[in-house]
Amino acid sequence: MLPVPDRPGDLLNALEDGVRRADTAVGAAAPGSGTTLTAGVWTGDRLALAHVGDGRAYLLRDGELVRLTRDHTVVQARVEAGELDPAEAAAHAVVPEAEIRSALVAGSGPGDTVRVLAALAEERGGPDDVSCVVADVVPARS
Repeated sequence: MLPVPDRPGDLLNALEDGVRRADTAVGAAAPGSGTTLTAGVWTGDRLALAHVGDGRAYLLRDGELVRLTRDHTVVQARVEAGELDPAEAAAHAVVPEAEIRSALVAGSGPGDTVRVLAALAEERGGPDDVSCVVADVVPARS
């Protein structure tokens, strides 16, 4: 295990290096294939995110849900090219953000919330692997 860098730039560089090594390993194991990765590393009061693919990272704070990542999908590319309206693109989302927010707000803890969110994705016919991580991030006690 590598030491966690102290400076934000070093943390991002370490995370980028890890993503590149993972990409190389996936490419060597299954040439021509791709993967989805959303990774976060906390150090002190900082979070570094690395993201590729169609998984998403969200932040729920004070009841407001904010998407932190951008999809790397054909649908997103069409939105950015002006070929598809964002409202039309929402029809391609397996679980609408309003339902994700409701599940997070109503959750009785990360474990139960993960089960609810994964069940929602599976009920909606998730077209690919279903994965979910939920974490409560709270200030450290002094």
